[in-house]
Amino acid sequence: MKTSVHAEAGLAADTALPEMPLGEMDTRPQAAERELRRRREALRGIPYALLIWAMLFGLAAVARRYGLIQLSLTAQHGLMIIVSSWLLSQYLYFRTRLFRRFPWSLGTADLVFTLGHMTCALAVVLLDGVSMFGAMLMMLLGPTATAFLGLNVGFAPTLLAGCVVQIGILLAYLFLAPATAISPILFGFFWAAWWVSWLIGAVANGHQQTIKRRITDLLRQQRENHALIWEQTEALDEKGRALETANARLHQLSMIDGLTHVANRRRFDESLREEWRRAQRAAGDRITDRHGTAHEHMALLLIDIDYFKQYNDHYGHLAGDACLQEVAQLISDGIRRSGDLVARYGGEEFAVLLPATPLAGAFGVAERIRQAIWRRALPHEASPLGRVTICIGVADTQGTGCAGETDLIRLADAALYAAKKNGRNQAMQALFEGSVPVRI
Repeated sequence: MKTSVHAEAGLAADTALPEMPLGEMDTRPQAAERELRRRREALRGIPYALLIWAMLFGLAAVARRYGLIQLSLTAQHGLMIIVSSWLLSQYLYFRTRLFRRFPWSLGTADLVFTLGHMTCALAVVLLDGVSMFGAMLMMLLGPTATAFLGLNVGFAPTLLAGCVVQIGILLAYLFLAPATAISPILFGFFWAAWWVSWLIGAVANGHQQTIKRRITDLLRQQRENHALIWEQTEALDEKGRALETANARLHQLSMIDGLTHVANRRRFDESLREEWRRAQRAAGDRITDRHGTAHEHMALLLIDIDYFKQYNDHYGHLAGDACLQEVAQLISDGIRRSGDLVARYGGEEFAVLLPATPLAGAFGVAERIRQAIWRRALPHEASPLGRVTICIGVADTQGTGCAGETDLIRLADAALYAAKKNGRNQAMQALFEGSVPVRI
């Protein structure tokens, strides 16, 4: 049988973590953890029951000394055997796996054992003939019984149980009590005291049940809030990923020429600066120009469509746009490495950046692009050659006076100008000897 201390311990146990190793707690299912906690709480009721019955039998010994008890010694010994057996059964049930063989919940099993203790106590009262000892015994058992009920039920069930017990005691006194029973006035006093005890227990149990219900609601609300936070976090992460994708797409679009779908001038400038710094880091002492500055090979092609203004004037700007797209595609097809970059430099001019490419390789790429456009034979009646052609200026970092990316552009532009001046439809390399570009 349990006291109010038992009820408080039960409330604390329901909200506390089980006393087990962390690894075991992590792997045990949540339902098993709850079951284990309730088993331990039920086991804690056994020492309280032992204490109550020790007090009962001590009170019986005192009552027998002063003649206040009418129960025979044989009946007392039999009652002690029954109570001891009941306590042993309670211990074995909750301590071993016997509880798995019955369909009871732990709360139901705990209630059954406690009601068994109450039945034994009522048997003492009835067999004793509602004597002074029985009255004092009920004063002792009233608060402990109601305290137990508060562990699992609320105000109404506790009050209902109290009504049943009190009515049973009243009927036993009216119809079964012998002439030696205590006087009606004294019985009425004890009976009223029992009622107060049950009422206090019912109020306390209702309060405990309310607290437990609030804790359960808070825990459920906490789980719901955690689930909501998790969903919102997932939604925010998804939106963040979508935003990153959109930003990456926008950044990519900002680096692409809308007409020809190759890189635009902004992308070209950034790539040229990056490749120049990388070439300087990678060069070390492998290649040194006439001024003692070390560089790695990097080449640049500047491409211009011959007589493109006349093309627009003759065919119109829509045809000119189509011509730019065709030329851009042919230039892109002439590039075979993923690290090379084709960009629209401006107007009808294109640039091709060739990292880690020596002079001969760059000129080979330029000639391959020029021949591809020549073979494409796009009509150009305003051109002396009758078809669309290009001029290409080729420069690399080993050229004289190439100390930066701007120098590389200047050298390639000078070579392009020389190609135009020399008759167009050709590629020229900026090999400066006496400041004159020459064709390779």
